[in-house]
Amino acid sequence: MKLSIKFKPRCDERPWLLVRVDGEYEQHAHLKTKKDAVKVRNLIDAWKYPYCPEYKVAMKRLLTEEEFKSLDKKLRYFNPSKKERKAVN
Repeated sequence: MKLSIKFKPRCDERPWLLVRVDGEYEQHAHLKTKKDAVKVRNLIDAWKYPYCPEYKVAMKRLLTEEEFKSLDKKLRYFNPSKKERKAVN
């Protein structure tokens, strides 16, 4: 999947635009800084689930629903006495 980062100075609050190349019109997201746009693109390339609410909204817009549901969630809790791991949202 190709993603393009563009700068739109006329958008005051969120001038950085992250667009899915050859995607539908709805598959784009506006972000505040270039660093945020690069971070979201790197998360998508690594196929990782975002825990930041701002990144989560951007990734939901860029990916299809099936793609978003298939992202890898980090195992965030380990109970050594039960020897099992759980993904906590």
